[in-house]
Amino acid sequence: MAKYNVNVEKENIPRGKIGLQFVLAGLVFLLACLVVVIVLVYVHMAAAIADLSRRLESVEGSLRSAGDLSIIPGGRSAEGQGYKYVQDSAKNKQSIGRSRRSDLKDNLAGSCESYELQCRNRNCVNTAFVCDQEDDCGDGSDEENCGMDPCEAHLCQNNATCRARVDGYTCTCTKGWYGKYCQHSKLQKIRRLRHGKSYGMVSLLSVHIPAKTDTRSTKPGEVQMSSGPFTHWQDIAEKRFGLKNGQLEIKESGKYFIYGQLDFDKEEHHFQAIYSINKFQEPQLTCVSTMFGSPPRHTCYTAGVLDLEAGDRLVLSVQCTQCWIYTDNDTTFWGAIKLSADVEIN
Repeated sequence: MAKYNVNVEKENIPRGKIGLQFVLAGLVFLLACLVVVIVLVYVHMAAAIADLSRRLESVEGSLRSAGDLSIIPGGRSAEGQGYKYVQDSAKNKQSIGRSRRSDLKDNLAGSCESYELQCRNRNCVNTAFVCDQEDDCGDGSDEENCGMDPCEAHLCQNNATCRARVDGYTCTCTKGWYGKYCQHSKLQKIRRLRHGKSYGMVSLLSVHIPAKTDTRSTKPGEVQMSSGPFTHWQDIAEKRFGLKNGQLEIKESGKYFIYGQLDFDKEEHHFQAIYSINKFQEPQLTCVSTMFGSPPRHTCYTAGVLDLEAGDRLVLSVQCTQCWIYTDNDTTFWGAIKLSADVEIN
């Protein structure tokens, strides 16, 4: 009996080892399967992550394009027109370029805002998009002359200061010059106003003084004179001159055209009619003429240009003994015209 038990124990030991080996083999197999599964999951996850990254980049680009498209009047989201432009890269580029313009319609010359560049095709583009290597105008004019200083061309004239801008340059003129390039002189413009077709637009200071009839005279329409100032003048309304006791006061300095005429009546033939326009007591313009006719009558006219200062006084002085002067408005008169005008050029 004891022998039998020993044999049984000997048979049970190998069988236990075999079972343990099967268990270990099963565990190794399961571990290998787990590793394979982990590798497969890792590969699939890496592929999914790469695909997701590509999709995110595509979505980001679509959103950026859609954001530009939202500026366009009537623009849509990525589900509408914007998505269509994203699908078609050529159309998308054209749409983005147009979205940078202020208006999709053509603009008339000079209608762009101060912060905009006017293209050759008359579109308006914000200066922020000029020289950005994109054809925003549609004709390429916003990408011309990029990187060049427009002031290097020295287009500003007459010591003007050139200031470069994104869309060109501006000339700041020195005193006395104007124009886009400071090429025009204000003095030349004044001269053109004086001597050109626009002369009539300038108002010149002037006064015309006709004679005044003395109703107390023994000859109606005539005044008897002896040597001395002629004082029978009508009052004047021009406040920039003064007239008192026959003396014309100059209130503004300058060159003046001075003129005068007296209509003499004398019973004697071969009488010389003489009068002068004096500045204070000094003769400046004198008229001498011989009387003729029956009865003797003659108009004596004189004129000239005088340099006068403010405060100067002119008087028309007659040189005769018991002569008569007609006081008709159109035959006896005098006056002054200032030959320079104060012109302000903006």
